[in-house]
Amino acid sequence: MFCTKCGKEIIEGAAFCSNCGAKVIAFEKPAYEVAPVVEEPVAQPVVEAPVVPAYAVAPTVEAPAVEEAPVTPAYEVAPVVEAPVVEEAPVAPAYEVPVQPVAEEPVYVPPVQPEVAQPVYTQPAAPAEPVYVPNYQQTDEVKNNGRVGFGDAINLLIKNIVNFSGKASRSEFWFGYLFIGIVSLACMVIPYIGYLLSLGTVLPTLSLSVRRIRDTGREWNYIFMGLIPIVGTILLIITFCKETDYYNDCSLSKR
Repeated sequence: MFCTKCGKEIIEGAAFCSNCGAKVIAFEKPAYEVAPVVEEPVAQPVVEAPVVPAYAVAPTVEAPAVEEAPVTPAYEVAPVVEAPVVEEAPVAPAYEVPVQPVAEEPVYVPPVQPEVAQPVYTQPAAPAEPVYVPNYQQTDEVKNNGRVGFGDAINLLIKNIVNFSGKASRSEFWFGYLFIGIVSLACMVIPYIGYLLSLGTVLPTLSLSVRRIRDTGREWNYIFMGLIPIVGTILLIITFCKETDYYNDCSLSKR
């Protein structure tokens, strides 16, 4: 038994469908089922097809014989008559016009001027400035551009304590000035007498400064620039730091 609404099978005796909840309509089964009667088809009478008569063959009619037309005799060909050969008239020789010789105009070729090489002027090279190489008459240590060590600077300082006409290289001046400063500090350690001993360093300091100024190409009186406060001291320090001027008359050989 199946539900009429959703088509799902229903348990026998159920009032409602367990799937969609529709009410089950019970149908009474007939006591027996009557099989449908199938009627047999009635046999139709057989109708014979009409016999189609065969087509009659037409009798063969022979065509009448055709008589051949009489043959017309061929026309006789007339003999070929050759035309007489006409001799060509002699051709007169063509008159040749004599060619007049054309005189060619002479082509003027200007004379070629010989090329004269222009003299090349070269500016003479400027004479090189002579490089002054000082010839030191001092010890071997003052050679090599006037550079000296600390010991040689002390030796030159002692030898030239009162020498104001010579010169002193930059290394000689600063090493000598360092030695004077050390001696001055050592003298100031001794009370009273040390101040008097430090006065002995004034003369070598002054002579060393004058010789250093002359080594830079200036005159000895440039030392008075130190009397100017601050500015003069700065100018002297800059002068003391300059290299030796080999082109002035206060050369190393005039130490």
